[in-house]
Amino acid sequence: MVSDGDASQEDTVWGRMDHHTGGCHTCPAGYYCPGGANGDGKRKLACAAGKYSTATGAPSASTCKDCAAGKYYDGTGAPSASTCKD
Repeated sequence: MVSDGDASQEDTVWGRMDHHTGGCHTCPAGYYCPGGANGDGKRKLACAAGKYSTATGAPSASTCKDCAAGKYYDGTGAPSASTCKD
């Protein structure tokens, strides 16, 4: 199940080959997808509020970086540092 509420992607397998569709879906920037080849690959989790990640295909929350001092983003899934505002 996808964690960001996008029902159209409920069956998407993130970060590895999807044998049902034959495609591979890379976890997008602002998210991380634990599981990969050794897990179910169906969890796409957003970086928490106040964090961002420019990485695609990120396997863990450790790729989510803090917004710079004095800046913040109160949403989740920020794809870049420029998303963080004063």
